[in-house]
Amino acid sequence: MRALIVKLAAMGDTVMASTMLGAIRARHPEAHITWVTAHGLVPLVRRFRGVDEVLGIDADALLAGRGVRRWIAALRAVRAIGRGPWDLALVAHADPRYAALLRGARIRDVRVVRDGAPKGQWHGDAYARFVDEDAVAQFAPLFWPTGAPPARPRARHVLLAPGGARNVLRDNPLRRWPLAHWVALATQLHAEGYRLSVIGAPSDAEDAAPVLNAVPSAENAIGQDSVEQLLHRIAAADAIVTHDSGTLHLAQLTDTPAVALFGPTPPASFVAPQARVTVVSAAAGLPCAPCYDGRDYAPCALNRCLVDVPPARVAAAVAALLAERAD
Repeated sequence: MRALIVKLAAMGDTVMASTMLGAIRARHPEAHITWVTAHGLVPLVRRFRGVDEVLGIDADALLAGRGVRRWIAALRAVRAIGRGPWDLALVAHADPRYAALLRGARIRDVRVVRDGAPKGQWHGDAYARFVDEDAVAQFAPLFWPTGAPPARPRARHVLLAPGGARNVLRDNPLRRWPLAHWVALATQLHAEGYRLSVIGAPSDAEDAAPVLNAVPSAENAIGQDSVEQLLHRIAAADAIVTHDSGTLHLAQLTDTPAVALFGPTPPASFVAPQARVTVVSAAAGLPCAPCYDGRDYAPCALNRCLVDVPPARVAAAVAALLAERAD
């Protein structure tokens, strides 16, 4: 049995989509599974146990490129995927541009996501049931070159991810906690003796700058890590504070305790039931929350679901997570 998964982005969605691997192997233990993803996510997908082959394509050019650049990217992607044959193809995107990559390939059964997960359902569960309605959703186990995840030295090392919630197609500032709150949190955690590292992509440098200026001893890891290195860094940390973004999903994948700041999106859709995640939000009681419809957010000038989360509450959540781990 030969299966093809088409899931290019984003990082968090790719992590949640890893539940499809277990669902396929539960029915077809000997299946040969190929995963098509963006070039930048190839190292991450290669870490998923159960993937036999990973094909990287230029997703940025395919989705946001113009004219000739987009056509060249599409042709190269089609050529990389080839003609098969495949017994099953799972296109985990509703955008028809992704399914178009399979035109000309010999595939017996093509399944394309038409809608998002039902309201209140973890997306990882929805991905697994995309394969088999009776599937039990679990993150793909990770392959570690050393044979085991990196040890956590109990050094009260906390990662802060003040950016995120942006990619090549969109920027969602409503999902980000105010920078002044991040500064206050970092200052308090530093005063309480935590070792801090500020993580994120190069595009997060502007968000990170006030935090790093407030706590000069914090490690500046902005733009320093490949996806694989970031996975290792998160796995080795005692805890992470993050928005509803890719770093939250990497924390769940590595079983790293996380404090997750949620605003307009429903936590149940993005936090696995078994994850060691403490959700902090001010959305409860707001008549407008959650305002995410699976793609967009309602116009909002106040963003109270995040603005009203005090830094002291987040610091207390970090302390509680580390106390649980110490027990």
